[in-house]
Amino acid sequence: VVAHLNAMEVGLLDPRARAQAEASLAAAVASQARVRAEVARAETAAQFAEREQARVDGLVNSGGVARAVVDRAHYEATSAQEALSSARFAARVADHEVRVVRASLSREGTDGDVLPLLSPVEGVVLRVFAESAGVVQAGQPLLEIGDPRRLEVVVDVLTTEAVAVEVGDSVELVRWGGEGSLRGRVRVKEPSAFTTRSALGVEEQRVRVVIELQDTPEARAGLADGYRVEARIEVDAADDVLRVPSSALFRDGDGWAAYVVRDGVARKVALTLGLENPDAAEVQSGLHEGDVVIVHPGDSIHDGALVTRRP
Repeated sequence: VVAHLNAMEVGLLDPRARAQAEASLAAAVASQARVRAEVARAETAAQFAEREQARVDGLVNSGGVARAVVDRAHYEATSAQEALSSARFAARVADHEVRVVRASLSREGTDGDVLPLLSPVEGVVLRVFAESAGVVQAGQPLLEIGDPRRLEVVVDVLTTEAVAVEVGDSVELVRWGGEGSLRGRVRVKEPSAFTTRSALGVEEQRVRVVIELQDTPEARAGLADGYRVEARIEVDAADDVLRVPSSALFRDGDGWAAYVVRDGVARKVALTLGLENPDAAEVQSGLHEGDVVIVHPGDSIHDGALVTRRP
Protein backbone atom coordinates (compact mmCIF):
# COMPACT_ATOMS: atom_id res chain seq x y z
CA VAL A 1 0.00 0.00 0.00
CA VAL A 2 1.55 3.29 -1.10
CA ALA A 3 -1.37 5.62 -0.44
CA HIS A 4 -4.96 5.81 0.73
CA LEU A 5 -7.66 7.53 -1.29
CA ASN A 6 -10.75 8.95 0.36
CA ALA A 7 -13.75 8.72 -1.93
CA MET A 8 -15.75 11.90 -2.38
CA GLU A 9 -18.56 12.50 0.06
CA VAL A 10 -21.96 11.44 -1.21
CA GLY A 11 -24.71 13.88 -0.37
CA LEU A 12 -28.34 13.12 0.38
CA LEU A 13 -30.55 12.45 -2.61
CA ASP A 14 -33.53 14.68 -3.15
CA PRO A 15 -36.93 12.95 -3.51
CA ARG A 16 -36.79 13.01 -7.29
CA ALA A 17 -33.24 11.62 -7.47
CA ARG A 18 -34.09 8.94 -4.90
CA ALA A 19 -37.18 7.92 -6.87
CA GLN A 20 -35.11 7.68 -10.04
CA ALA A 21 -32.47 5.60 -8.25
CA GLU A 22 -35.09 3.26 -6.80
CA ALA A 23 -36.73 2.90 -10.21
CA SER A 24 -33.33 2.11 -11.73
CA LEU A 25 -32.79 -0.52 -9.05
CA ALA A 26 -36.18 -2.08 -9.71
CA ALA A 27 -35.47 -2.17 -13.45
CA ALA A 28 -32.04 -3.69 -12.84
CA VAL A 29 -33.49 -6.37 -10.56
CA ALA A 30 -36.19 -7.20 -13.11
CA SER A 31 -33.57 -7.42 -15.86
CA GLN A 32 -31.48 -9.63 -13.61
CA ALA A 33 -34.40 -12.02 -13.07
CA ARG A 34 -35.17 -12.13 -16.78
CA VAL A 35 -31.57 -12.87 -17.71
CA ARG A 36 -31.33 -15.61 -15.09
CA ALA A 37 -34.42 -17.23 -16.58
CA GLU A 38 -32.77 -17.05 -20.00
CA VAL A 39 -29.71 -18.77 -18.55
CA ALA A 40 -31.89 -21.59 -17.22
CA ARG A 41 -33.57 -22.01 -20.61
CA ALA A 42 -30.21 -21.94 -22.38
CA GLU A 43 -28.85 -24.61 -20.02
CA THR A 44 -31.86 -26.85 -20.73
CA ALA A 45 -31.53 -26.31 -24.49
CA ALA A 46 -27.80 -27.04 -24.39
CA GLN A 47 -28.35 -30.27 -22.44
CA PHE A 48 -31.03 -31.40 -24.89
CA ALA A 49 -28.85 -30.58 -27.90
CA GLU A 50 -25.94 -32.48 -26.36
CA ARG A 51 -28.10 -35.57 -25.78
CA GLU A 52 -29.49 -35.35 -29.30
CA GLN A 53 -25.99 -35.11 -30.74
CA ALA A 54 -24.91 -38.20 -28.79
CA ARG A 55 -28.00 -40.12 -29.97
CA VAL A 56 -27.40 -39.21 -33.62
CA ASP A 57 -23.72 -40.10 -33.36
CA GLY A 58 -24.75 -43.52 -32.06
CA LEU A 59 -26.86 -44.13 -35.19
CA VAL A 60 -24.02 -43.29 -37.59
CA ASN A 61 -22.37 -46.72 -37.31
CA SER A 62 -25.63 -48.51 -38.13
CA GLY A 63 -26.15 -46.35 -41.21
CA GLY A 64 -29.65 -45.45 -40.14
CA VAL A 65 -29.18 -41.69 -40.35
CA ALA A 66 -28.24 -39.31 -43.13
CA ARG A 67 -25.07 -37.24 -43.00
CA ALA A 68 -27.10 -34.03 -43.13
CA VAL A 69 -28.90 -35.04 -39.94
CA VAL A 70 -25.57 -35.60 -38.18
CA ASP A 71 -24.25 -32.22 -39.29
CA ARG A 72 -27.46 -30.57 -38.17
CA ALA A 73 -27.22 -32.14 -34.71
CA HIS A 74 -23.63 -30.97 -34.30
CA TYR A 75 -24.57 -27.48 -35.45
CA GLU A 76 -27.46 -27.22 -33.00
CA ALA A 77 -25.29 -28.48 -30.12
CA THR A 78 -22.61 -25.91 -30.88
CA SER A 79 -25.18 -23.12 -31.23
CA ALA A 80 -26.77 -24.08 -27.93
CA GLN A 81 -23.42 -23.90 -26.13
CA GLU A 82 -22.72 -20.47 -27.63
CA ALA A 83 -26.17 -19.25 -26.60
CA LEU A 84 -25.53 -20.51 -23.07
CA SER A 85 -22.20 -18.66 -22.90
CA SER A 86 -23.88 -15.47 -24.12
CA ALA A 87 -26.66 -15.81 -21.55
CA ARG A 88 -24.20 -16.34 -18.72
CA PHE A 89 -22.26 -13.24 -19.77
CA ALA A 90 -25.48 -11.22 -19.83
CA ALA A 91 -26.24 -12.51 -16.34
CA ARG A 92 -22.89 -11.26 -15.06
CA VAL A 93 -23.58 -7.85 -16.58
CA ALA A 94 -27.02 -7.73 -14.98
CA ASP A 95 -25.58 -8.67 -11.58
CA HIS A 96 -23.01 -5.89 -11.89
CA GLU A 97 -25.68 -3.33 -12.77
CA VAL A 98 -27.70 -4.29 -9.70
CA ARG A 99 -24.63 -3.94 -7.47
CA VAL A 100 -23.84 -0.51 -8.91
CA VAL A 101 -27.35 0.86 -8.31
CA ARG A 102 -27.52 -0.61 -4.83
CA ALA A 103 -24.12 0.84 -3.99
CA SER A 104 -25.24 4.32 -5.04
CA LEU A 105 -28.23 4.06 -2.70
CA SER A 106 -26.32 2.52 0.20
CA ARG A 107 -23.61 5.26 0.10
CA GLU A 108 -26.14 8.09 0.27
CA GLY A 109 -25.09 10.55 2.96
CA THR A 110 -21.83 8.76 3.78
CA ASP A 111 -18.38 10.31 4.07
CA GLY A 112 -16.97 8.06 1.35
CA ASP A 113 -14.84 4.96 1.49
CA VAL A 114 -11.10 4.77 2.13
CA LEU A 115 -9.50 2.99 -0.81
CA PRO A 116 -5.96 1.56 -0.52
CA LEU A 117 -3.71 2.27 -3.51
CA LEU A 118 -1.52 -0.76 -4.19
CA SER A 119 1.76 -0.61 -6.10
CA PRO A 120 1.74 -2.78 -9.24
CA VAL A 121 5.48 -3.53 -8.88
CA GLU A 122 8.06 -4.03 -6.18
CA GLY A 123 10.49 -1.18 -5.66
CA VAL A 124 10.92 2.18 -3.98
CA VAL A 125 9.16 5.51 -4.38
CA LEU A 126 11.26 7.67 -6.69
CA ARG A 127 9.03 10.72 -7.00
CA VAL A 128 5.87 12.02 -5.37
CA PHE A 129 3.73 14.14 -7.69
CA ALA A 130 0.92 14.85 -5.22
CA GLU A 131 2.58 15.79 -1.94
CA SER A 132 -0.41 17.48 -0.32
CA ALA A 133 -3.99 16.36 0.17
CA GLY A 134 -6.28 17.33 -2.65
CA VAL A 135 -8.75 16.15 -5.23
CA VAL A 136 -7.30 13.72 -7.78
CA GLN A 137 -8.76 12.70 -11.10
CA ALA A 138 -8.85 9.28 -12.69
CA GLY A 139 -5.54 8.62 -14.46
CA GLN A 140 -3.66 11.35 -12.58
CA PRO A 141 -0.11 10.25 -11.65
CA LEU A 142 0.51 10.24 -7.91
CA LEU A 143 3.82 8.41 -7.48
CA GLU A 144 6.70 7.14 -9.57
CA ILE A 145 7.95 3.75 -8.40
CA GLY A 146 11.02 1.91 -9.66
CA ASP A 147 13.32 -0.96 -8.83
CA PRO A 148 16.87 0.38 -8.25
CA ARG A 149 18.26 -3.11 -8.79
CA ARG A 150 17.22 -2.96 -12.45
CA LEU A 151 18.69 0.37 -13.51
CA GLU A 152 19.12 1.32 -17.15
CA VAL A 153 21.17 4.16 -18.59
CA VAL A 154 19.70 6.58 -21.14
CA VAL A 155 22.17 8.66 -23.14
CA ASP A 156 21.53 11.33 -25.76
CA VAL A 157 23.73 10.65 -28.79
CA LEU A 158 24.28 12.98 -31.75
CA THR A 159 22.51 11.58 -34.78
CA THR A 160 25.73 11.79 -36.81
CA GLU A 161 27.28 9.37 -34.32
CA ALA A 162 24.15 7.32 -33.60
CA VAL A 163 24.10 6.11 -37.21
CA ALA A 164 26.89 3.67 -36.33
CA VAL A 165 25.28 2.51 -33.07
CA GLU A 166 23.55 -0.86 -33.16
CA VAL A 167 21.62 -2.88 -30.63
CA GLY A 168 24.03 -5.19 -28.81
CA ASP A 169 27.05 -2.87 -28.96
CA SER A 170 29.28 -2.97 -25.89
CA VAL A 171 29.36 0.12 -23.68
CA GLU A 172 31.85 1.39 -21.10
CA LEU A 173 30.42 3.73 -18.46
CA VAL A 174 32.92 6.09 -16.85
CA ARG A 175 32.86 8.99 -14.39
CA TRP A 176 29.88 7.51 -12.60
CA GLY A 177 31.24 8.34 -9.16
CA GLY A 178 32.65 4.95 -8.22
CA GLU A 179 35.89 3.14 -8.83
CA GLY A 180 36.74 1.91 -12.31
CA SER A 181 34.21 1.67 -15.10
CA LEU A 182 30.94 -0.19 -15.58
CA ARG A 183 29.99 -2.51 -18.41
CA GLY A 184 26.82 -2.25 -20.42
CA ARG A 185 25.18 -3.17 -23.69
CA VAL A 186 22.92 -1.20 -26.03
CA ARG A 187 19.37 -2.49 -25.60
CA VAL A 188 17.36 0.07 -27.58
CA LYS A 189 18.10 2.86 -30.04
CA GLU A 190 14.97 4.95 -30.35
CA PRO A 191 13.69 5.36 -33.92
CA SER A 192 13.07 9.12 -33.69
CA ALA A 193 15.44 11.97 -32.86
CA PHE A 194 14.75 15.27 -31.11
CA THR A 195 16.19 18.77 -31.22
CA THR A 196 18.20 20.15 -28.32
CA ARG A 197 20.43 23.14 -27.79
CA SER A 198 24.08 22.87 -26.78
CA ALA A 199 25.82 24.98 -24.14
CA LEU A 200 26.95 27.30 -26.95
CA GLY A 201 23.38 27.76 -28.17
CA VAL A 202 23.75 25.56 -31.25
CA GLU A 203 20.80 23.37 -32.20
CA GLU A 204 21.63 19.67 -32.31
CA GLN A 205 19.77 16.56 -33.38
CA ARG A 206 20.10 13.77 -30.86
CA VAL A 207 18.59 10.34 -30.31
CA ARG A 208 18.14 8.42 -27.07
CA VAL A 209 20.03 5.17 -26.61
CA VAL A 210 19.04 2.85 -23.76
CA ILE A 211 21.87 0.85 -22.18
CA GLU A 212 21.41 -2.27 -20.10
CA LEU A 213 23.87 -2.54 -17.21
CA GLN A 214 25.78 -5.81 -17.00
CA ASP A 215 27.49 -5.33 -13.65
CA THR A 216 25.86 -6.59 -10.47
CA PRO A 217 24.05 -4.13 -8.18
CA GLU A 218 26.88 -4.59 -5.68
CA ALA A 219 29.49 -3.50 -8.26
CA ARG A 220 27.60 -0.26 -8.92
CA ALA A 221 26.55 0.43 -5.35
CA GLY A 222 25.54 4.06 -4.89
CA LEU A 223 24.38 4.57 -8.47
CA ALA A 224 20.72 5.54 -8.47
CA ASP A 225 17.93 7.01 -10.55
CA GLY A 226 18.77 10.27 -12.32
CA TYR A 227 22.54 10.10 -11.70
CA ARG A 228 25.00 11.33 -14.33
CA VAL A 229 27.38 9.00 -16.17
CA GLU A 230 29.43 9.16 -19.35
CA ALA A 231 29.07 6.39 -21.91
CA ARG A 232 31.53 5.13 -24.48
CA ILE A 233 29.77 2.99 -27.07
CA GLU A 234 31.98 0.58 -29.00
CA VAL A 235 30.77 0.70 -32.60
CA ASP A 236 33.89 -0.95 -34.07
CA ALA A 237 37.14 -2.50 -32.87
CA ALA A 238 40.51 -3.55 -34.24
CA ASP A 239 43.47 -5.39 -32.74
CA ASP A 240 47.21 -4.89 -33.28
CA VAL A 241 46.96 -1.42 -34.81
CA LEU A 242 49.23 1.63 -34.58
CA ARG A 243 47.60 4.38 -32.51
CA VAL A 244 48.35 8.06 -32.02
CA PRO A 245 46.93 10.26 -29.23
CA SER A 246 44.10 12.49 -30.40
CA SER A 247 45.84 15.43 -28.71
CA ALA A 248 48.69 15.13 -31.26
CA LEU A 249 46.40 15.50 -34.29
CA PHE A 250 45.45 18.69 -36.09
CA ARG A 251 43.73 19.50 -39.34
CA ASP A 252 45.91 20.18 -42.38
CA GLY A 253 43.76 21.14 -45.31
CA ASP A 254 41.29 18.33 -45.89
CA GLY A 255 43.37 15.79 -44.00
CA TRP A 256 45.05 15.16 -40.68
CA ALA A 257 48.64 15.73 -39.65
CA ALA A 258 50.95 15.49 -36.64
CA TYR A 259 54.42 16.65 -35.66
CA VAL A 260 56.98 13.90 -35.25
CA VAL A 261 60.36 14.53 -33.59
CA ARG A 262 63.38 13.45 -35.61
CA ASP A 263 66.90 14.34 -34.49
CA GLY A 264 65.54 17.11 -32.25
CA VAL A 265 63.58 18.73 -35.07
CA ALA A 266 59.78 18.83 -35.46
CA ARG A 267 58.60 17.43 -38.78
CA LYS A 268 55.04 17.69 -40.00
CA VAL A 269 53.72 14.45 -41.46
CA ALA A 270 50.42 13.82 -43.21
CA LEU A 271 48.42 10.96 -41.74
CA THR A 272 45.80 8.56 -42.97
CA LEU A 273 43.54 7.63 -40.09
CA GLY A 274 41.25 4.68 -39.52
CA LEU A 275 39.13 4.08 -36.44
CA GLU A 276 38.89 6.94 -33.96
CA ASN A 277 37.71 7.56 -30.43
CA PRO A 278 38.05 10.58 -28.11
CA ASP A 279 41.45 9.38 -26.84
CA ALA A 280 43.28 7.99 -29.86
CA ALA A 281 43.09 7.25 -33.57
CA GLU A 282 44.30 4.38 -35.72
CA VAL A 283 47.18 5.34 -38.01
CA GLN A 284 47.07 3.61 -41.38
CA SER A 285 49.99 5.54 -42.88
CA GLY A 286 52.36 8.40 -42.01
CA LEU A 287 53.84 7.10 -38.74
CA HIS A 288 55.79 4.08 -37.59
CA GLU A 289 55.91 2.27 -34.31
CA GLY A 290 58.29 4.07 -31.94
CA ASP A 291 57.93 7.52 -33.51
CA VAL A 292 57.80 10.38 -31.01
CA VAL A 293 54.95 12.85 -31.60
CA ILE A 294 54.22 16.24 -30.05
CA VAL A 295 50.95 16.46 -28.14
CA HIS A 296 49.04 19.73 -27.91
CA PRO A 297 51.32 21.52 -30.40
CA GLY A 298 51.15 25.31 -29.95
CA ASP A 299 51.65 28.17 -32.39
CA SER A 300 55.41 28.09 -31.75
CA ILE A 301 55.67 24.62 -33.27
CA HIS A 302 56.22 24.48 -37.01
CA ASP A 303 57.94 22.24 -39.47
CA GLY A 304 61.69 22.44 -38.79
CA ALA A 305 61.42 23.90 -35.29
CA LEU A 306 63.99 22.75 -32.75
CA VAL A 307 62.42 20.86 -29.87
CA THR A 308 63.64 19.41 -26.62
CA ARG A 309 62.03 16.35 -25.12
CA ARG A 310 60.88 16.79 -21.55
CA PRO A 311 61.08 13.89 -19.11
